[in-house]
Amino acid sequence: MGRMTKRKVMWSAAITWALLVIVAFAVLYGVATFSYTRLGLASFESGTSRTEEYRWNDGPILIERPAKVGKKRSLACQVCPVNGEHRTVTFSKLKRSKGYVTREPWFAGSAAMRCASPVKVYSGSGYHMYLLAHSRLFQVGVAVLAVAPLAMMFLLASGVKVSDLKAALPRRR
Repeated sequence: MGRMTKRKVMWSAAITWALLVIVAFAVLYGVATFSYTRLGLASFESGTSRTEEYRWNDGPILIERPAKVGKKRSLACQVCPVNGEHRTVTFSKLKRSKGYVTREPWFAGSAAMRCASPVKVYSGSGYHMYLLAHSRLFQVGVAVLAVAPLAMMFLLASGVKVSDLKAALPRRR
C-alpha cells in the first residue's frame, strides 16, 4: 500500500467510527425517549377530567411534564398505594432545565396513579435509559468518543508527530 492509500483507510476508519457512535447514540436516545406510558386525559359525567390510571408496581419512576403544559403551571399526580400512605407528586418546584420529577416507591406492592394533566411515565429500563441518554455527562462523552479519532487524523494530517505530542505532555517526577 502506498502512503496515500493508508491515509485514506485511516480517514475512512475514523469517519466510520464517528458515524457508528452517532448512530448508536441516536438509537439509545430514541429508545429512551419513546419508552414511556402516556397517561391521556379522561372526562367524567361530573365535568371533571383527569388522566387514565397508571399502575406503579415497583422501582423508581420518572414523570415527565408535557411541553404543552408549560413549566409555570402547577401540575400534580395523586399516588394511592394498596399498602401505604397516599401522596401527591407535584411539579411546582422544578429546576429550570428539567421537565420531570423522579420518585422512589415509599410503599410495598403496587399503587394507582392519576394526574391532573396528561403526562409521560418512565419505569424499569426506560427510566434508567432516559436518565442516561439525557445526562449532559453522557452526551459530552459520546461527542468526545465520536470526534477523538477525527481530531487525531487532523493532527496527523497537519504534520504533528506523535513524539511531539509526547514531549508536550508534563513529565512525571
